[in-house]
Amino acid sequence: MGMRLPATFAEAGLLPNPNLDSEVAIGVGEEAIRRIVDLTRSFLPGIIATGVATEEEVDIDTLAERLRADTGAVGRVTFWPTVVGAFATKPG
Repeated sequence: MGMRLPATFAEAGLLPNPNLDSEVAIGVGEEAIRRIVDLTRSFLPGIIATGVATEEEVDIDTLAERLRADTGAVGRVTFWPTVVGAFATKPG
């Protein structure tokens, strides 16, 4: 959706700003695990509300431990989803 934001804004009758912002976080080890757990915790209400998973399936309290078990001592490189930001204005 990020790269389609200007067209989506225009279709809605808005004036898209020509500038887009993009960010991606890359991490490894304990910091990456902490960030994944924090991000998942913040998304948990939406995950449950949309039916993607139940609270029991996510099991946020054991997520860090399960990630460590899956990645080994050093940990794999974690690449978060790219986030694209844009804004538009209403025509005059």
